[in-house]
Parts: sequence; structure tokens; C-alpha cells
Amino acid sequence: MRARDGVRRTVILGLVALVVTACSGSTSAPASGSPSPTHATASPVILLVHGFDPTGEGYSCTDYWGDAVAAFQRWDPSVQVVTVGSVRGDHDCDMTIGSGGPGTPIEVIGKELATDVYQRFSSKGIPVALVGHSMGGLVVRSAVAQAGSKGGPPFLLVPYAVTISSPHGGTDALLRCGLVECHEMGFGSAFLRGLEPDPQGRGGTVWTLFGSAGDELVTPASAMGTEAAHKILYERPAYHHQPIVYDGSDATDARWREIKAGAAVLRNGAPHSLRAIFLAATTGSPAG
Repeated sequence: MRARDGVRRTVILGLVALVVTACSGSTSAPASGSPSPTHATASPVILLVHGFDPTGEGYSCTDYWGDAVAAFQRWDPSVQVVTVGSVRGDHDCDMTIGSGGPGTPIEVIGKELATDVYQRFSSKGIPVALVGHSMGGLVVRSAVAQAGSKGGPPFLLVPYAVTISSPHGGTDALLRCGLVECHEMGFGSAFLRGLEPDPQGRGGTVWTLFGSAGDELVTPASAMGTEAAHKILYERPAYHHQPIVYDGSDATDARWREIKAGAAVLRNGAPHSLRAIFLAATTGSPAG
């Protein structure tokens, strides 16, 4: 990993430690039979949704997603990459969907994302790929699920959806936190139990889940813990929770296990994380 990856990881882990400490003192894809997208499979608009903000200060989307944006545009300059600010204080983002912060339920952020995606893109016939890191993956899943429901937009055009180190099966990293998002991401939460496992946009949505054997916050089982067309678990590099969204290498010397029907298929010579994420968001296949 590059040196700044270690710095960024330290910052993220510091934020998690901060929220756990602060809160502890408070009082409180589609499976094989699922439809394939019927939209044109040309590179869509890619929306990037960041993870949990424990401080309420927000993130710089440029810092959070800068490596991904640079890599995606290097691989295909015609792709439109849109970074999404989802909480109060987010800055340097291409679009902002809400003004919440710690204490805003994930489903509320998901509905705001669904509404904005419909208004900006789907209502105009523009398909988008939704990519979420960490809690952002749950926001993406919630957004697609709420389309067509009461209070949500009538439909979304999302041919491809990608989650990266997202706690679909829950996490105990924020066990002592009293914030609603922490409870919702906890093992066995009512939110996770009620979240649709394989939500589909109009015309179908191909889901790809990414996780890593080296993730210290979200276990491989949790990152793979919902239905999807592709479930990719990196073994080499064994990415930590945040650096998985920084590796824009063009190398094809990674090793991953793809989870299929309960079995794990080992693949050597796989693309590194951002390259695989880009392929999943533009073609529906992380291997290209």
C-alpha cells in the first residue's frame, strides 16, 4: 500500500474509535434466475456514495473518492463519475442529497438518494450505476428497494449496483455506539432483517459485492451477506476497510475468491480493487 493509504486508514479508524468512545458514554444481485438489465450496456453514469460519518463534520468527496474518480476517468474518459454528499458537512461533492448527520436513519438517506437519482437521471431515461462503500452500500441497497414503494420515486434505472466492504450481515465495530446508524448496522438489527436482499431497478439490476479478508471492520461473511450476481472476496491484496477504494493499479496479480452457490472459486491473476469495481459498474462483471 502507498504511504498515504496508511494515513487515510488511520484517519478512518480514528473516526470509528471516536464515535465508539463518544457514544459509549451516552444514555443510549440478482441470483442466477434474476432478470438481466434491458437497458443499453454502454458505460452509465457512476454515482459514488461514501460510508458512515461518525463526527457530523462530513467528508471531502475529493479526498474520499479522488483515487477512484481519477482511475475511472483514465480507463474511460467518457464515463461521468458523480460523487454524492449524503450528510451535513460533506463538501467537494458533485451532488448533495440531504442535510442529515449522525442520527439520520440509513433508510432516510436511502430515500433521499432514490428521489434525487429519479429526478436527475431516471426520469430522463438516463441509467446510473450506484456504488457504495461501507454504510454507503446499505444506502444504495435501501435506495433501490424504496423505488416504487410508498413515499419513494416510481422507479429507478440502475443496471448495475456495487457495494464495497458493506456490512450486509452486520458489524460489531460500533457495538457501543448509541446512534441510530450504529444500531441499524449491528448484527441482527431490524433494519438489516427488513432490507430487501436483491432489490431491482426497472429492467433489472446486476449486483456485485466486494469484501476483503483483511478488513478489520466488516468481516468477509458480512460483506458477502446478501444476494448478488457476483460476490468477490479479495485475499491478495488483503485490503483494509478504507484502502480498498484507493487502489487504482492496472496490475492483474490480485487473488480473490468468488462465492457462488455456497462454494468459493479461487482466481489468481485478477484485477485490483478499483479496476474490478469499475468493470462491475460499467459492464456488470468484475472480471470484465
